[in-house]
Amino acid sequence: MDDLSLLLPSVSEAMDPILRKMDLDLGRESRINASDLESSGQQLIWVAGNLWWQLSEAQHSVLPATLRDAGIGLLGRSSEMRQRVTTEEDVHFYSEIRSVLAYILNTIQTGDYAEELESIRVANESP
Repeated sequence: MDDLSLLLPSVSEAMDPILRKMDLDLGRESRINASDLESSGQQLIWVAGNLWWQLSEAQHSVLPATLRDAGIGLLGRSSEMRQRVTTEEDVHFYSEIRSVLAYILNTIQTGDYAEELESIRVANESP
């Protein structure tokens, strides 16, 4: 767990600018567009790839997999959006991913994430 606790600040640093960008995208007067989703998706996949090995070594590949999957989802939706106009469902999709990522980031920053992982580890070691 100590290795993971040392890595979580790096995850937080990497996620924070992505969430700020997503907030700006969602806060614009004009609607989000396919490029917004594509850019955020690529950033999430990049972060996941850069952190995968380190987090896997700390026996926690779930977090980078979650970031990667969110990125893949955004890329897929951006591809669909290029074929049509942006809908409220697209905005909702982007907003929901942003909310989940913000929740993860908040739990990392408050220490709740590491605390919960430690309780899971202890529970799994109990006979």
